[in-house]
Amino acid sequence: MLDPRVEKIFRQVKEEFKHTPDGPVDNWAVPSEHHAMLAQLGVIKDDCDGFALRCRELLDGLAVDNRLVIVRVRSLPFPVNGHMVCTVGGWVLDNRCSSVISRDLLDYDFLIQSGFHAGDDWHMCEI
Repeated sequence: MLDPRVEKIFRQVKEEFKHTPDGPVDNWAVPSEHHAMLAQLGVIKDDCDGFALRCRELLDGLAVDNRLVIVRVRSLPFPVNGHMVCTVGGWVLDNRCSSVISRDLLDYDFLIQSGFHAGDDWHMCEI
């Protein structure tokens, strides 16, 4: 069962987020950059990794275990099929979706995931 706090955080991030591609170089913004954008623009302009990182920051603040996950979107051609999401158990917080969704309903290959805490090692996803 989905923790209602997870859905609440997802809705908050969706409201404060405007998808904006990084450009030729991928940039993972730190929380202070997101906070500055919110203060100056009222919105966070970033791509999928920014969305996932913002979800993770807020989930961590509630002590909800979560992971960052690099996925391959099967329906998109290479090289634009790389994508990042935040997961809580079998639930996925994804800027491409309109709600928190079960991992089993996505056309993604789950490739590499972070540990539960900043600084933890990343490892291959289990099938």
